[in-house]
Amino acid sequence: MENYSIFIQYDPVDKIYVASIPELQGCMAHGHTQAEDFMPLT
Repeated sequence: MENYSIFIQYDPVDKIYVASIPELQGCMAHGHTQAEDFMPLT
């Protein structure tokens, strides 16, 4: 199993967290909490 970096940022305008995996172009998810944001990526 490979390890990837996950970056989570808060967007104050839309009031959501955005997560992305830089090593996988276009792999992103969003949600109202960090946990909600992270789940689609696992």
